[in-house]
Amino acid sequence: MTSIIVRPRALADIDSALAWYAQRGAALSQRLLDELDVVFERISENPGQFPLVADSVQRALIRKFPYSVYFVVSGDLAAIIAVIHQSRQPIDWKPCGR
Repeated sequence: MTSIIVRPRALADIDSALAWYAQRGAALSQRLLDELDVVFERISENPGQFPLVADSVQRALIRKFPYSVYFVVSGDLAAIIAVIHQSRQPIDWKPCGR
């Protein structure tokens, strides 16, 4: 199993998305949180199943929500670097650092 860490920028992305969905109903924000847990578990179990999108950055799609999880793997550690809405430009994850 690969350990997961969530970088501060990605935490801010998640908080923003959860707040947006919470305004539309607590159940929606909980569903997003549940789907994030599923994606993080999938990354932990087998990070190689996700495509490379640039250099060493991989992307996982969140089912039922229009968000992508960007992460990098180093050894037994996957660092989540961004969680962004798919309507945003892919460049949005690049300035977040590693």
